[in-house]
Amino acid sequence: MSIRQELRCANFGLNYFREDVFYLPQWNWPPMVFIIYRVVMALYCMVWVIYAASISPTANLKEPWWAWLTNWSYIVLTCHMVLAAAISLWHTPKRCSRNNIGIEAGGGNSKDTAQQDHTYYTNPAVSADAAIDTTTDTTTSASLGHGASSGTNLVDTENGAKETSASIRWYMKLDWLLWTVASVCAIIVSLVIMVFAYPVLKGIPTPVDFQVHVANTILVLIDTIVAGYPVRILHVVYVHAYGCVYVVFSVIYWAVDHTNVMYPVLLDWNGPGYTFISLGVVFLIVMPLLQLIYYGIFRLKLYCLKRSPAPSGEVPL
Repeated sequence: MSIRQELRCANFGLNYFREDVFYLPQWNWPPMVFIIYRVVMALYCMVWVIYAASISPTANLKEPWWAWLTNWSYIVLTCHMVLAAAISLWHTPKRCSRNNIGIEAGGGNSKDTAQQDHTYYTNPAVSADAAIDTTTDTTTSASLGHGASSGTNLVDTENGAKETSASIRWYMKLDWLLWTVASVCAIIVSLVIMVFAYPVLKGIPTPVDFQVHVANTILVLIDTIVAGYPVRILHVVYVHAYGCVYVVFSVIYWAVDHTNVMYPVLLDWNGPGYTFISLGVVFLIVMPLLQLIYYGIFRLKLYCLKRSPAPSGEVPL
């Protein structure tokens, strides 16, 4: 897909031509390994959110745990990880069951079927076909498993049938939205802390500080490499919307008491001039730039996968 096609208004939406992308791995992993990865990541984030909230000083009403953008963003990341794990746990076994049924009905062995259906090895949503126009309907090809030929918009239904559509289930759209926001905001949080907070920080950062300010970026980068979520440049509007919600919250929180300033350097409404400049830089430069970087990573993954040799061994589903 060219940049011109990528920037069409249709790509503001949360539609995609495959559902596999939301529950299969990017690379040639056995699905069970990916499910374990998903569950471990979800549990890891949940444990840290619960622990961080439980040890926060409730008596400090000036800096409550729930008022920090850092914690908002880590909660969004946790919600994505939990929802992604649930989607993988629900859909992967059904996908594997359908593939096994198709193998038995076709009278062939699993290795022959896998060679005919490339999706047996990899997530089709990050193959070269992922760059096709997701709004153009063409004739559905008769392929095994959950595969599709280039130019075919397929959505897997509950009974295993395939239909030409660009729609995906609502909870997959929600997960895609959460992932988009979490992936960009995690890096923004880390950059803000590294540039403005740590140089004047007194004392040694706690393990919770490391988790919500550094490990968050590590987690989203790992997930970006391992998972095959598509990236849309225009989805930066969702990151903007998330940022606007927090800005409005900060104004309301500050209006109650003008000493309620969570980020004195960047978001201090006692000095609105500098605050507006900071917000302009973040919204107009940093957020779009990070979204473009993620899009570049997505295209690089497509390039690498397209030129990688087909697996020689069978990967069981």
